[in-house]
Amino acid sequence: MVHCSGADRRHWDKVIAAWPDGDSPRFLRPELFGYGETARWPPGDSISLLHYVELIEAALPPLPQPFDLVGHSFGGVVALGYALKHPQRIRSLALIEPAAFFILRDGDLRGQTLFREIERIGRGMQRGMRAATPAAQREAMARFVDYWNGAGRWDSLAPAAQQAVAQMTDVVAQEFTAIFAHATQLADCRSITVPTLLISGAQSPEPARHIVQMLARVIPQAEQICIPDAGHMLPLSHAATTAVMLHDMRRRAVPNWNFSAGSGMAMVSPPIESRGGVHPMNAPLTEQRKSTTTDSGPVERVRALAAGFARRAADYDAHDRFAAENFAEIKAAGLLAAGVPAELGGGDASYREVSEMLREMAHHCSGTALALAMHTHPLMANVWRWRREKAPVEGLLKRVAGENLMLLSTGGNDWLNGSGSAEAVDGGYRISARKRFVSGAEAGDLLMTMAIHGDTVLHAGVSMKAEGVRIEQTWRTLGMRASGSHDVVLDKVFVPEAAIAVKRPAGVWHPFFHLVTMIAFPLIYGVYRGVGERLRDEAVALASKRRLEGDAQLQVGAMEAALAAVVAAHEKMVDIADHATPGPETSARVMTLKRAVTDNLLALGNAALDAAGGSAFYRVNSVERLFRDLQAARYHPLTALPQQRLAGRLALGLDADGRAA
Repeated sequence: MVHCSGADRRHWDKVIAAWPDGDSPRFLRPELFGYGETARWPPGDSISLLHYVELIEAALPPLPQPFDLVGHSFGGVVALGYALKHPQRIRSLALIEPAAFFILRDGDLRGQTLFREIERIGRGMQRGMRAATPAAQREAMARFVDYWNGAGRWDSLAPAAQQAVAQMTDVVAQEFTAIFAHATQLADCRSITVPTLLISGAQSPEPARHIVQMLARVIPQAEQICIPDAGHMLPLSHAATTAVMLHDMRRRAVPNWNFSAGSGMAMVSPPIESRGGVHPMNAPLTEQRKSTTTDSGPVERVRALAAGFARRAADYDAHDRFAAENFAEIKAAGLLAAGVPAELGGGDASYREVSEMLREMAHHCSGTALALAMHTHPLMANVWRWRREKAPVEGLLKRVAGENLMLLSTGGNDWLNGSGSAEAVDGGYRISARKRFVSGAEAGDLLMTMAIHGDTVLHAGVSMKAEGVRIEQTWRTLGMRASGSHDVVLDKVFVPEAAIAVKRPAGVWHPFFHLVTMIAFPLIYGVYRGVGERLRDEAVALASKRRLEGDAQLQVGAMEAALAAVVAAHEKMVDIADHATPGPETSARVMTLKRAVTDNLLALGNAALDAAGGSAFYRVNSVERLFRDLQAARYHPLTALPQQRLAGRLALGLDADGRAA
């Protein structure tokens, strides 16, 4: 029995007390993150519905037979997620107004309207969490409580109760985050073949009732019951009725002949029945990583996640959503620390292995791979400095490995000139800036950025949890939508002097940028190579359905030529990063090869549309999305004219800034 938001295991006390005589099941009542004795999810860390499902997995002891699963509201969507993942382990399913808002998003016009209605409630909760002031929390929770319980319910609560509820704002906001990030579609629920009871109250908000109706249409053995005088909290207001319905469902359920306990039934030892103990997702992040990673290399671990990434890619694109669920899995798989040396606690992957990891990921979700590249390239630059220069960056690398820390980069938008202002104050600086194109902003922990103080550009790492840091949801773009490259605003954020990593003149090439150029761009363009490879395969598949003669053959041949040029140029970029020394000549070579990769990728995209024909114009085919994702390759520095200028200067015997060498 999985409780709703704002409750704990006691949520089911009245139902259990009213259970009909003659039947004495064993009730297991796990508590979700932030409730009862289960720790809260770490603030600021990405969370997905998968984490809640894993919590249920851990809470279950090994069972010799299938069990009956019940969930209410948010607990209902967790139960639904468990049923989709482990259909062979349950005998029956009862969902009381499950908060599966994501299926509204892809529904009919009415469903989409209702999704926007509930989305406003969720966004209000998230604003209250980010503001983190008592007034903002009370306002958010008042709206939440009244929405689900009726106008005036909040005002009827005693002040002490209001204060206690308001302190749960962050917990409920995280639940909304997990729901909105989930990519399951209504059609996926057809795979639930056990007897399923869907319960709603006639007085409940319409989104909850509409979800029940939608599920009833697709789950094969679904039975729908609406209680005329009940609202959303019917397990409390109509406990006896609820108990009878659940009892009858349990009595009618037949054995699940496909039952398999599976290895996941005993993830934690000793098992957690309902209270006490620590689920691995509540453990320190170091322990989370140890509990979920394997000895396989990073490419193999990406392939293990590939099916989920590919399934969600179109949904992220269609709804301009950051790949939050993918990044939760990336963190759990230990991929953030793949390139950290083993002696510092990381995966010890080579530069080439890390490049292959990103290329493989791009085959399945372009935006996820690009956002991960923006973490990986500053990480690998620091690994290079630690290995080659014995630079004092050991602390940062250990934090990435030990805390599952995700880095964010603003260098591409700032580049040589930098942006933002740094005001000198006692002990450091106050930085104010708007940083655009911060890929993965919603999952990141440390912003690797810069600001201008006089004629000097200062480089520093800024915590995304620091006072004055906020994310503005601006990423509404042609492609690469899953990267979530929103604006990050710094409003007089204090950075201590000791945190300033680099001080350099503005507007000129500095050794730091020669290192960034050498390390970063082969990784970033490995992502675009992966997108191009996937686009080629999808376009050939569509072209194969046409008459294989004439123009189609020519366009497929053009794709092959363009992709061969991409592969050759990118392989050379990786080889340079793996063996060369950073400097002007290396930067010019990398940027010239980057230009070759970009030009041929864009040519590949054009040929793919022609080869696939009119089918490529339909969004149902991934060619269209991959073509759009490729267009972002043209915007990373150096763009065409600055690249030509740099190459021309060095060829003419000048330095990188155009002065006599």
